[in-house]
Amino acid sequence: MSVFTISINQLSEYISASDARKRTIVKQQLNPSSLVVPWYKSARTAMKKCIENGFSKSFIISGIEKLQKSKQESDFQKNNVRASIEALNIFLKIHFPDHIEKMKCTFLKADNKILHIEGVDIKVAPDVIIRTKVNGKSVVGGIKFRLSKGHGFEMLNCLCAATAMKLFLQKHVANSDEVVDPAFCLSVDVFSERVVPAPKDTLQYEQILAEACKEITLNLKLPTA
Repeated sequence: MSVFTISINQLSEYISASDARKRTIVKQQLNPSSLVVPWYKSARTAMKKCIENGFSKSFIISGIEKLQKSKQESDFQKNNVRASIEALNIFLKIHFPDHIEKMKCTFLKADNKILHIEGVDIKVAPDVIIRTKVNGKSVVGGIKFRLSKGHGFEMLNCLCAATAMKLFLQKHVANSDEVVDPAFCLSVDVFSERVVPAPKDTLQYEQILAEACKEITLNLKLPTA
């Protein structure tokens, strides 16, 4: 059983990080800051509502207005509001694939948010889980936002995050008669304006994820069972 949990975005960053950055990521996961939880919370909520309401930009605009009117007493609150407004303004410019923006779908909730790989619990926690129809077949997909101004995601990081999303949906969300379509499994790095679906063949990226988790378990001497 795993004793180490890391978020899908932190693990995806870890994959291509320097040794020093890797140590920092692991340390942050072992000793999470109490300030991490509310960071970008309002922005993330507005983005989810935008997608769940047919990509209506009104939810982003409304989110910006609410942030501008919110109380900002501490430096943390001021910085959080400033960065959240910047993220929402960037989100307004992001173009999602046509098959995503034009889809007719329902949205699901997942009680389980964890994917277990090589002794590591990966907290996937999709921001949006999608069920739609493609050529008469029930299809499941998911979207995960990354909201971080530093250490922007490159293509490899996004592909790994989208692959982890696909694996999670296959294991914990899709019914036996449903297909998890990689084209509907998206990693969205907001500040990089990068929207990346999982590849059709995810084996290479599954192996990269597994190797990263093995490295973490070996360095921390965690059990792999």
